[in-house]
Amino acid sequence: MALTATPGAIARYAAGILLCLAPLFIVFLSPAGGDATLVYVGVLPTFVSLISGSLVALGVAFATSAVVFVGLLVSPHAALAAGLMAVLGLVVAWSFRHGWEVPATYVATQAALAAIAAPHVTMLQDHPANTVPAAAAAAGFVLFGGSGSRSPGTSYSAIWRNRTRH
Repeated sequence: MALTATPGAIARYAAGILLCLAPLFIVFLSPAGGDATLVYVGVLPTFVSLISGSLVALGVAFATSAVVFVGLLVSPHAALAAGLMAVLGLVVAWSFRHGWEVPATYVATQAALAAIAAPHVTMLQDHPANTVPAAAAAAGFVLFGGSGSRSPGTSYSAIWRNRTRH
């Protein structure tokens, strides 16, 4: 199914994209601007999940935040990080049955980023990235990013309602 190219439809799509990116710009222009990358970590999986519907997008926003939190906590322990990724691999495989493999893959990728790179919240330089306060702050930025993609009026699932399921 092709996207409708009327001026009104284009304006709605553009407004939806701007709403999705609003949290990123808000944080970038704030004193916490250095943490805008953490907001982006939440934006991307939620944005790609909008094709599956608003409820899936809401779940993905929370799931991304949760796996980033856990990924940061297990980052110093290779065996725990490997276990987390194994579990997320099973979740991605399970999600294929529901057509959610794309958002699930993005969520797993963000968990791997947290476990391997351990991004740090700039306002909490005195806490290691794998401590509960720093991981919770990072997860909060990720959830803030995902919440913008879940804003009212940004569900594009109706566009794809007739797409072929595999």
